[in-house]
Formats: sequence, structure tokens, C-alpha cells
Amino acid sequence: MNKSWSGDRLFQETRKIVGGIIQNILFKEYLPKLLGVSHDKVIGEYHGYDASIDATISNEFTTSAFRFGHGMIEEFYKRIDFSGENITHGGFFFGDGVFKSGKILFEGDAFFC
Repeated sequence: MNKSWSGDRLFQETRKIVGGIIQNILFKEYLPKLLGVSHDKVIGEYHGYDASIDATISNEFTTSAFRFGHGMIEEFYKRIDFSGENITHGGFFFGDGVFKSGKILFEGDAFFC
């Protein structure tokens, strides 16, 4: 579509699009479920970009968000088939899923929950 773009330009434009998709999922799906009825009060309605707002993130916020996110990680993941039954290969521990990807890729057709 834009044959004159360099590889770097293509990367940066794609990065903008993917960032927008992630923000859309975060604000329209994840945060409403996470915050529940408090969502409207805490987040509020979006009224467009405001250049006067300081967008930097405090160290305290990033630390708490980091801890919160890691606290949501399950230690053990069940593996199920299309009918919702456990598969014969069983589940796996988080570390095995992260550090031993062959366990996920090559052991049975399954969903994770």
C-alpha cells in the first residue's frame, strides 16, 4: 500500500495501530470487568486528547501495577479439549509454559484455562 515507506516507517506505523488496538481492549473490555460498577467513577468518559495533562507515570504506580499484574498469574493451567474435558496430557505449571514452550506447542490439541 505504501511502497515508498522504509522498514522503520512501516514498523512505527504498525506500532501505532497495535498500540491503539491494545488501548481499545484495555479501556473497553478489561478495565470495565476489573473495576465493575466503579469503572465510570474511576475512569470516566473519554472526551478526547488533552495536551495539558501530564502523561508521565509515577514509580509508585508502575510498581503497584507490576505487582497486581503478576498477582493475577495462575500457578497452574488446566488443559481442556473442545468439549471442556481435561486432556490426557494434563495441565502445566506457569514456568513450564513460559520456559518450556514445546510442552504447549507439541503436546496435544487443547485450550488453556
